[in-house]
Amino acid sequence: MSEYKNAVTNRLQAECEKLGGQAGWAKAHGFSPAFVNDVLRGRRDITDRLAEALGFQRVTLWKDLRDKDKEPNR
Repeated sequence: MSEYKNAVTNRLQAECEKLGGQAGWAKAHGFSPAFVNDVLRGRRDITDRLAEALGFQRVTLWKDLRDKDKEPNR
């Protein structure tokens, strides 16, 4: 799992605990408890809507493959 997926799932787990569990967080944010559980177990991908509910935003980077020393272009 990438460090970004870990950051999202770690926050999701922490937010679930604050609301008394996965079902509480799911209900408060319009998701099914099964979906939240699947994301936490790595069975479902993180959606943009889920990430945004946790304060994250998907960012796409373009990297020049011809120059391996350059930073990705944003």
